[in-house]
Amino acid sequence: MTSPEGQKGLSDLLLHPYPSPQHRKDTLMLYGEHLLGALPLDVIELTAQRVPVGVAYVLPYTQPTQPSSKWAEVFRIELLKSVQDSNVQEQLLVYLYTLSQQHPFLFQQVLQLHGNALKQRAVEDEQVYRLLIHHFVFETPLGRITLDEHFKHSGHLRYITDPHQYQQIQRVAAAQQHLILNVAFDQDAALLARYHGFYPESSVDALDAGQYADLLPAIEVTGNWLETAQSLLAPQLVQVEVRHFQPAHLPALLVASEAHLKFRHQNPARTSPVVQAMVKELMSQGQLPAMRLVLNHAHPLVQELTLIQDQAVLEEVLKMIYLQARMLGNLPMGETELQMASGGLQQLLVWGLQATRFRDVN
Repeated sequence: MTSPEGQKGLSDLLLHPYPSPQHRKDTLMLYGEHLLGALPLDVIELTAQRVPVGVAYVLPYTQPTQPSSKWAEVFRIELLKSVQDSNVQEQLLVYLYTLSQQHPFLFQQVLQLHGNALKQRAVEDEQVYRLLIHHFVFETPLGRITLDEHFKHSGHLRYITDPHQYQQIQRVAAAQQHLILNVAFDQDAALLARYHGFYPESSVDALDAGQYADLLPAIEVTGNWLETAQSLLAPQLVQVEVRHFQPAHLPALLVASEAHLKFRHQNPARTSPVVQAMVKELMSQGQLPAMRLVLNHAHPLVQELTLIQDQAVLEEVLKMIYLQARMLGNLPMGETELQMASGGLQQLLVWGLQATRFRDVN
């Protein structure tokens, strides 16, 4: 609410005759610049029973302090007299809708500057939600898009709320052209969690990295090498499977739930044969949060695994695939993984020297 002097000045501006609507708007914008210290993005005239009762200025900056009202992070509202909040909100929503239809560039400016505040309003208010939800921008492996753009490509809305889970599958999802939404911010997650309730005909799923991996085509494999891989990596709480996905140059995708990472952090030592056997048994019963090493059947090296006859070579290849997948997934390397990498590198050097001596002899 303006001061008495400010109210008189605003009243004079609203009641003054102008030669054109543009002159009127320009004058009100200059008054807003005086109030805000910067030229507002836009001005909305507020009315009650068709009589001017105030203005709402679209703020040209974000509010650094806790707002005094629900819309104060987006608009500076100046009223000549008391007006019901519902009446003001209705006019602001009409303004936002009109802006989206007739002035898309300015509408995008408002969303970019006040996106967080408007998302919070949408979480709290169904009217705001329905008006703005399809205009909000979300991150995907293919770039930032609105829900409106998303539904032009896919009718199925899938999203991941944990940034670490999203990071694990981002590269593979991009290669598959999968629009998986990254909603790591609380407001984004809350918005999408409400979507199906407002649009019951929609298909919406919240995923983690493992559930995304389930979307990739599974491959049946022959030979005993997969059993070797399972036994080799069981102490690391890793289950091994084969699926077909892009990019073909990526030999494996490693997905780990937050529960798995927490368990590994709390139980770093699992080296004794007794503990390894217990861990393997519990994993087979689904009682431990296992990590999943998803081997990529599109990669030539994975296809060659069935042809490796030397057990030691097979094990070292599997270890290197696992370690590479761990690094590419930005997952922490513990003492066990560092020892595995060191031992594998030494073994490769030994084999290389042996091969050189064999070649020299022959």
